[in-house]
Amino acid sequence: MEHIEQTTSLMDRITNVFASPSELFDEVAANKVQTSSWLVPLVLSILMAISIVVALYFNDSLRSQIYDKQAEKMHEAVEQGKMTQEQVDQYVDGMRNSGPVMFVAIGGGSAVIMTAIIFFAVTLIFWLVAKFGLKFSGPYTKMLEVLGLTSMIGFLGSVVTVIMMYAFDSMVATPSGAILIFQDFDVNSKLHLLLAQLNVFTIWQMGILGIGISKISNKSLGAGLGVAYGLWILWVLASVIFGLGMR
Repeated sequence: MEHIEQTTSLMDRITNVFASPSELFDEVAANKVQTSSWLVPLVLSILMAISIVVALYFNDSLRSQIYDKQAEKMHEAVEQGKMTQEQVDQYVDGMRNSGPVMFVAIGGGSAVIMTAIIFFAVTLIFWLVAKFGLKFSGPYTKMLEVLGLTSMIGFLGSVVTVIMMYAFDSMVATPSGAILIFQDFDVNSKLHLLLAQLNVFTIWQMGILGIGISKISNKSLGAGLGVAYGLWILWVLASVIFGLGMR
């Protein structure tokens, strides 16, 4: 592919994720890696993760739902003999009496660490699959650039999710199939967990990611979409089978 001498600004690249992804990834494929393409989205994702924790704390109902879910997990641990009821009561009391600083420090800290780990680990998985499955010869940072840019769709999805949680007063009110049954959501139901994984923004992001993978690997659109949606489907199945995500 002919080398493009000039690249667009970061703002234009982010805009084109939504407006013209094919044109965007033609540029990404033809140019050297732009560090800002993945570093800025990563920082924004981390800031969003912290913002969500803060938003949840200052909503009494949502905060209570978080505590109830944690308490439920601990009661399961008591039934399994991993904890005593006294330990659970002490921990639950400590959670409910903790102030915003402690809540944000623990929740925000965990969110920051998990966001960073997932960001780099998911990129590694896609890079390895593209490398061995599509014979992609580019560096890890090229895939990092593609994942970083497409993560802006997930960023928008996070904003919509917080708005929906506040509007419906439920942790389960997300832009996914779970919104259909959020009042009766059961974490032990495989069907409910499956619906929770069918997030509109994730499905959208995987489609745009597939375009990016096809462009940088110089393969067909079908090949890129196959990698993106194939790995996503594997994650959905694992989440449903092992009860990840909504637990």
